[in-house]
Amino acid sequence: MTCNIIATGSKGNAIQLDHRLLLDCGVPFKVLQPIFMELNLVLLTHRHG
Repeated sequence: MTCNIIATGSKGNAIQLDHRLLLDCGVPFKVLQPIFMELNLVLLTHRHG
């Protein structure tokens, strides 16, 4: 399993697993744009108001 930590902490949370799964997407789309076509599933663990 590969793990690409895109961001954690106060700047947002986003982790890509095996190039296909995005765990949380708490970063601007501009940050995810290079990888979003690879994704099959996005798993949200929580939301913000």
